[in-house]
Amino acid sequence: MNPESNGAVDLSLTDIQRVLSQVWADVLETGSIGLDDNFFALGGNSMLAVRAIVDAESRGIVTTLVDMLGSPTIRELSQVVSAVEDAPDGDSASSAPAIAAEPVAEGPQIGPASLLQQGLLFESELRPGAVYLDVVSHRVRLPFDETALRSALDILTARHETLRTGFNLTDYDEVMRVTEASTTIPVHVHDARTGQHEVDLTDDVACAGQEFALTIAPLLRVCVSVPDDSSFWLTYGFHHAIMDGWSETVFASELMSGYASILRGAVPALPPAVAGMDELVRREREALTSPDAHKFWSAYAESLPRTRPRPVGGETVRTRADVDPEVVTDLVRAAAHTGLPVKSFTLAAHLVAWGEIHAVDAPSTGVVINGRPPVLGAERMVGLFLNLLPLHCRVDATGTELVRRVFEAERQITTFGNFPYLKIREMAGHALFDGAFNYVEFEKRPEVWIDETRIVDATSLPLLIEVVHEASRGAMRVEGSASAHWWTNEDLKAMTSAYITALTRLVSDAKGPR
Repeated sequence: MNPESNGAVDLSLTDIQRVLSQVWADVLETGSIGLDDNFFALGGNSMLAVRAIVDAESRGIVTTLVDMLGSPTIRELSQVVSAVEDAPDGDSASSAPAIAAEPVAEGPQIGPASLLQQGLLFESELRPGAVYLDVVSHRVRLPFDETALRSALDILTARHETLRTGFNLTDYDEVMRVTEASTTIPVHVHDARTGQHEVDLTDDVACAGQEFALTIAPLLRVCVSVPDDSSFWLTYGFHHAIMDGWSETVFASELMSGYASILRGAVPALPPAVAGMDELVRREREALTSPDAHKFWSAYAESLPRTRPRPVGGETVRTRADVDPEVVTDLVRAAAHTGLPVKSFTLAAHLVAWGEIHAVDAPSTGVVINGRPPVLGAERMVGLFLNLLPLHCRVDATGTELVRRVFEAERQITTFGNFPYLKIREMAGHALFDGAFNYVEFEKRPEVWIDETRIVDATSLPLLIEVVHEASRGAMRVEGSASAHWWTNEDLKAMTSAYITALTRLVSDAKGPR
């Protein structure tokens, strides 16, 4: 039983409650779950919720992410889920199986790009080299062996179709993904063994961040600097259309795990690869044909305040600030005490800070939503599994009341979360927001080999606030990036400061007794 549990194991559980309790205990890696324990208060997040949904369905219980958001306890959820007739027993094959990566075909495989991918590619064509190029640098505490690194990259390229994908922008009625049967990720090596501990990564970042020819796979390249015999800097750049932030951590984890195995002379032991882009596109198109989804988003878009278009090009200003570790600890305690997700606190703080900076009591923002299909192994998919949705919410409340209001507002838009942002904006006929928010709880990186990480990216949004939560270390940071057309460095620092102040205040009001 989790120490924060406010329920107890009930020997008179129904069959559905018993199955859900076991699924949650397995997914959350905790002891027994009480009827009134809150999934999110116990450390659950959207990725873990997807895993719980798939595991429950494999045991005959059908539920959805919207169900779990609205009914986050076993007692509540058991009232809204349904059981599958003649469902398999506990450990039988899942009725929502993993989408196995297809055997590599002899020729290229062609399928439609998601609307988010199409939007990113369109903006990249308008502003070549300026947006949606992400560069990540890791200091790796292992000796460098070029052959081993190339072998590890080849294994990943064969595993994950997105690493073999380019885009056909002209020959079809819509943008198509073109996945090659094979390709090789380019690797550039710089031997910097000068005896100096610090290595200037400027050239590596510039090399990795060069513009890609979007029609030619792979849309990823690697640059390495070797400062000594016991470590190296691994820098890679990729186009955001092939990989989101969570996918990047999966890529890094698998690459380092495979590389370390090869160094030891062992065959990398990686779990089965899982494909997902075809399923994401299918779900997106299903949403586009749903009358209920159209009705909801048409009404929601009409209710949003009109925002004038803000061309963004040019320079990007950035800021970064760490949240006090004590505040992070209290935030986790507040989530457990209130039964509300950590993300809801961080999103509420963003809305409060935005409202204070712009003197509005009902701000609108874009919210990045996890769009991974609910299938077995979804957390291992590598690709772009996101959507960007508008959210409008009054902030004339404090503490738990405000966080709960924000949670309900996000739950409402998640009901039709597969409906693509570009179509919502088309319905509205105007820009939907001046900035966006993204909460990222990364998969634990292989810290046994990686001891420092640096990330550089670019967006076309006037403002993007990202909260990066490394739960395994009890750390959180706030990263802001904005167009210099609309934000000065001082303005962005003021926004970040207002954000941390708002988060600290919300946590203090809601954390409960120690």
